[in-house]
Amino acid sequence: MNLLIVDDEEIEVDLIEMLVEKSGIEFEHIYRANCVRKAVEILKKHLVAIVICDIEMPDGSGHDLTKWIRNRKMEIEVIFSTGHAEFDYAAMALRLGVSDYLLKPIKMKDLKDALLQAIQKGVGTDESDAADAKAVVEKAKEYIKAHCDEPLSREELAERYFVHPNYFSRIFREYADMSLRDYITFVRMEKAKKLLLHSDCRVSDIAVQVGYSNPAYFIKHFKEKMKITPKQYRKQG
Repeated sequence: MNLLIVDDEEIEVDLIEMLVEKSGIEFEHIYRANCVRKAVEILKKHLVAIVICDIEMPDGSGHDLTKWIRNRKMEIEVIFSTGHAEFDYAAMALRLGVSDYLLKPIKMKDLKDALLQAIQKGVGTDESDAADAKAVVEKAKEYIKAHCDEPLSREELAERYFVHPNYFSRIFREYADMSLRDYITFVRMEKAKKLLLHSDCRVSDIAVQVGYSNPAYFIKHFKEKMKITPKQYRKQG
């Protein structure tokens, strides 16, 4: 489980990180960002379970970051931190489904309680979403089978099912027992084998029908997987 701390004041990031480490709650990685732009860059590259984010920053607000997370349906719990106990902030946090709201200077007990609540909420969400995740993978597998002649990317498939690409890769591997790339290759090779044995199509045409625009690359890939060339496979069949 990873944590991201976002605050434009480095001393605040240092303080929160120190409190987290003293809380006894273990995170695999604690990422740091001093603005929304850098936070977004981190979230695009890494799986993060919890974000502790300052509300007011020069380059975008905590509200902006939370909206970005929610619009992409990323399964991340957000905890706001602020030096202002204002009703409007609390109301906005509630509307955005923020896990908790911490007032600076942040106290150890408050931070620990907020983290435990976010973790518990995340666990509950994971349990309720397990069936949905499995359904997404099954739908993706069927889509890949039906469209293996087309370009297929993690980003495109994740967008189709309204999930983050990193999350999509993780649940696909979990429920398909192989990576997305390996599954796409498997489907394409299986279709190619059927076409080689049950059609008179040229190898170059079969390559196109299974998603390879370059026949030479298809032949090379087929040989790597099957240990023989497409023509040899056809002759053996």
